[in-house]
Amino acid sequence: MSSSLWLMTAYVVIAFALQAVAVAIGMVLDQLFPSWSMVLFMCLYFAMFWLAWPIALKLTEPRSAPAEA
Repeated sequence: MSSSLWLMTAYVVIAFALQAVAVAIGMVLDQLFPSWSMVLFMCLYFAMFWLAWPIALKLTEPRSAPAEA
């Protein structure tokens, strides 16, 4: 599998998992702060997309070859 395809696959999987966390937090916030829950959920929703990209980059970066003496 090419590296760019692996990167996009990792991004989608990570974003999906983080969005599940955002939904769970949003549901809890809806019980605690009903008037603020949508605003906070939307902030989390977009932050999770932003956060998924650096995580996917870190997971898929090529391993450096050991230095030879």
